[in-house]
Amino acid sequence: MLLHSLFTPLFLFSCAGYSVWCSVDDYRGQRTLQSFFGTYLRAYKTSFSADLMSGQPFSWEHWFIDEHHGKVALRAIHSPARYLRANRDGTVDLNNRTSDWEMWTPSINQDGSWSFRSVHGRWLSAGEDRSVRTVRTRDVSEHFWLDPWTAQNPIISANWTEEVKGKRNLKSSHGTYLTAVPEAWEHELFARQGKVNMTSGPAGWWQHWHIDAYAEKVNLKAANLFLCASREGEVYLSDKTHAWDLWTPYKLENGAWAFRRALNQWLSAGKEGSVRTVEFRGDGEEFWLESWE
Repeated sequence: MLLHSLFTPLFLFSCAGYSVWCSVDDYRGQRTLQSFFGTYLRAYKTSFSADLMSGQPFSWEHWFIDEHHGKVALRAIHSPARYLRANRDGTVDLNNRTSDWEMWTPSINQDGSWSFRSVHGRWLSAGEDRSVRTVRTRDVSEHFWLDPWTAQNPIISANWTEEVKGKRNLKSSHGTYLTAVPEAWEHELFARQGKVNMTSGPAGWWQHWHIDAYAEKVNLKAANLFLCASREGEVYLSDKTHAWDLWTPYKLENGAWAFRRALNQWLSAGKEGSVRTVEFRGDGEEFWLESWE
C-alpha cells in the first residue's frame, strides 16, 4: 500500500458528509458499469446509441475508463473509438471524439458505487426501462458499480454467420454432441416436435445439424426440425419456427462458438447430458463446430 500511494495520486472524494481517499486505479481501466437495477451500460454495435442490458456483460458492455486530470472519458470497445456523450437535453449517446461533453467527473458513493457528473452538471442515470440519460439530482438510479473485465475467451464478433452456416456437428466443452431426439407421430412420416440432449460421439445422423443464416442470425435444424427454446429455458425441437427462435452466433477467441437467442439466453450443455438456455455464458455454453457430409 505504501508503494501504491507513492506512485499513484490519491484524491479525497466527498458524498453527503462521507469522505474517502481513492486513487485513479479505483475507477480507471477496463470496467463494466452495473446499475442499481442490475443492468449494464451498453454501447450499440452498429449505431451511436447507448442503453442498459440485463444478463451477463460481454463485448458491448465492456468499457475503458480513461482518466483526464480528475475527469474521465467512458470509451466503448469499438474501433475506431466511441465515447459516451452527455447532451444538454439530458440524452446520452456516443461520439467518435472527446471534448467537454464526453468528459465526466467521477464521485464515489457511500455504498461503494460510483456516480458520474457531466459537464452540464447532470448525473448519468439508469432507468428501470433500461434507458440511460442524465438527471439533475443524484439518487440510487445514479449509482454504478465498477467491475474489471478481462479478455479471457472474449467474443471476437457477432457477425460470423457466413463462417458458421452449413452442415455442422456441435461438440460441447464436455466432449458430447448436441443430439436431436424426434418424437414420431403415429401414421405420419415426419415428427412435428422432439427433444434435445447431449450424447457421446462419434457423431451420427441425429447429431447432424444444418445451420442456415438469416442476416446476423441463424437457425439450427436436425431431422427437419428446428432448435427452439422457451422463455423458461427449455430447449426443444419443432417443425415451426419464429423470429425469437433464431440464434446469434458468437465466435470466441479460443475457436469455440456460443449461440444466443432472444431474452439474452445462451444455449447450454450440461455435464449430465441436458440442454437448456442460461443467462450467463461460461464453459458449458461453448461449442466446437465440426463439418459433416
